[in-house]
Amino acid sequence: MDVLLAVGPGPTRAIAVERALRRSIVDGHLGAGTRLPSTRELAGELGCARATVVAAYEQLGAEGYLVTVAGSGTTVANIQRPNTSRESEPPKAIFLELLPGEPDPSSFPRQAWAKAVRDVLHTCPDDLLRYGDRQGLAELREALAAYLARSRAVVANPSRIVIFGGFAAALSVLAATFHRL
Repeated sequence: MDVLLAVGPGPTRAIAVERALRRSIVDGHLGAGTRLPSTRELAGELGCARATVVAAYEQLGAEGYLVTVAGSGTTVANIQRPNTSRESEPPKAIFLELLPGEPDPSSFPRQAWAKAVRDVLHTCPDDLLRYGDRQGLAELREALAAYLARSRAVVANPSRIVIFGGFAAALSVLAATFHRL
């Protein structure tokens, strides 16, 4: 199985192979459903290590360009390609502000969230609506202590564990604690 790839320079060989494969898929040289060679075969054709091709396949699979099914090999996914016909108007520029910590609010599942909140509020005991323990929910601290003992061999007393509601709360308490020292 031959795949013609124009592998150019890149920060790493895996990224160069990944870019070449992505370009071939987006340009339509590798159509949807095209079966790609095994990682060993492609590595042999490109004269690189198998791990290089494995890394490229994994990244493109994570991005949705490739579909990998155990025992069936790797195929090109059916992706939306831009319309390149001359009659169509040129694509409009899209500005995306990809700031860390700024999710797309339109993708939030509002109806499912509202239903879950209604269900909980109708069935929860009154104690759940109080502030509760300042160290955090006792059940959570006990579960965390059990997890630490099981997975990290750390013996922790749940009464010595503090759960914060976020980074700012934790930083505030730690700053006040260290200031007192």
